[in-house]
Amino acid sequence: YLIDPTKEKILRASLKSNVKKYLEKDRVVILDSMNYIKGYRYELYCIAREAMTTITLVWCDTDKETAKQWCE
Repeated sequence: YLIDPTKEKILRASLKSNVKKYLEKDRVVILDSMNYIKGYRYELYCIAREAMTTITLVWCDTDKETAKQWCE
């Protein structure tokens, strides 16, 4: 998580803009970032609906060390 709320807001806006730019009915876009904000998830849902495609949220509930091992 970012410490500076202003930087986090700018980053969320940039990510959302890129999702909107690349999302199409026959394209898969994976956004692996900051989906912990309910309103942000809803905005992504609206973008998917506008593109006439579906959205799926995957929650990986694992401890930090296991996640680090998976990423290596």
